[in-house]
Amino acid sequence: MKTQAAILLLGAALMLVVCVVHSSGGVQRPVRWITVALLAFVSMQGVLFMALELGGGRRDTSFGRVVAGADPLPGRPSLVLLGSSYTARNIDGQLLRQVLARGGVDIQVLQLSLPGGFAYEQDYHLSRLLRGPLRNTIVLAELGTERAWTVARDNLYKHDTIGHHDAVRVRDKVAIALSDDEVDAEGLIDVLKLGLAHHVNLGLAHAMVSGARQLELAGFVPQPKLSAAVPLDRILAALSAAEADVPVAEAFPAYARRRADAWRSLGADRVLFFQPPNADPAARGWTGRFCAALQGSCVPFDGTRHMAGDFWNNEGHLNLQGARRFTEWLGQRLLERKDFFSVI
Repeated sequence: MKTQAAILLLGAALMLVVCVVHSSGGVQRPVRWITVALLAFVSMQGVLFMALELGGGRRDTSFGRVVAGADPLPGRPSLVLLGSSYTARNIDGQLLRQVLARGGVDIQVLQLSLPGGFAYEQDYHLSRLLRGPLRNTIVLAELGTERAWTVARDNLYKHDTIGHHDAVRVRDKVAIALSDDEVDAEGLIDVLKLGLAHHVNLGLAHAMVSGARQLELAGFVPQPKLSAAVPLDRILAALSAAEADVPVAEAFPAYARRRADAWRSLGADRVLFFQPPNADPAARGWTGRFCAALQGSCVPFDGTRHMAGDFWNNEGHLNLQGARRFTEWLGQRLLERKDFFSVI
């Protein structure tokens, strides 16, 4: 039986006991009875939560596995790659380390990238990592997933997820959703449920959701050239097209700046965003203007000619050869940013 179902059943049993105890006065004083019953139910959640923690009943999320997979060497300067599949498929962290080393920058590269792991989950990955024994930490964060705030099903009702979901993040999600062209109603509902669980602990903290993503899906997850890849002529035509003029609401760069401030408060010494490669003119136009709004805090993707070749599986994801080519390009762009590595 799923843990949350057991919690709900036990909570219901507790309320039944309260009902029996207060049955004589429940009809005359229903508000008092309902209040007592609800308080008892919430208290039971706390008791069961502590019992599950002490008994080892907590099941890890894919959050924890991603952070554990980074495996930093204590005391060494660190470059943290933060992102979704646009980082996991497109950037080879170890190759990036070699490119930087050839340019005179000796730094370990920790890749906190997870396909389908968007802004909310990325924030959690980094907050967990920065609690560790890192020093001289530089964050290179993928730009663009601020638009997608969904949380993976295997993380949605876990204690770690709920504990990270405070009122500030609820406010940010609402601001982002209302600023976008299309409001993600389902995502907003999930956010509000998490916010409620964060503050009230309504027994959702230990949902035993199956199908959790495994560690091998995190970090650098290269793909060979797929047989179903988008035809090369279509990719080349998209790369040669001018970027679409797509407006970017101020809520997006404002949110990116708040993320960077939060990371610095947790111990990051430098924060830089990068515009991920994309052949689609509309997607490239939106992230390009987003990147420009952050001014010197973002590395723009101006390598469309460099990436014009048989390097793509689709408009946003590179094959293995393309990932290596983009990684080399990105490494050179980073080496041009002397200020970025001044903390080493």
